[in-house]
Amino acid sequence: MECNEQRLFGIEPLGRSIYHPEKLLEVWEHVQSDQNYCNYLKENGFEFDFVDKAMELTRGWIYVGDTFIEDFMEIEQNIGVEMMFPDPETKEPKAVFKSYKHQSVSSK
Repeated sequence: MECNEQRLFGIEPLGRSIYHPEKLLEVWEHVQSDQNYCNYLKENGFEFDFVDKAMELTRGWIYVGDTFIEDFMEIEQNIGVEMMFPDPETKEPKAVFKSYKHQSVSSK
């Protein structure tokens, strides 16, 4: 929804996106590498599917997979806009996965 608002109306993100993509990936990588952290989250009601590579959060299952960043970049390319998300610390709108995007441009 926010992406469509940004693309169609040129407005700033409103913060309705429940999950910040960079934070989501950070949690997923942490859960995969730290069994204690994974157990802690499971004890607090979160579920993880390591076969299908997804996690169940309060709003439903989120597929992360092996190509989460690449999939995200493909969405941006197809819609023709760089999606903006409120920075978790500053709340200012900013693009995500900047280092990945920089690496992609540098390697061309």
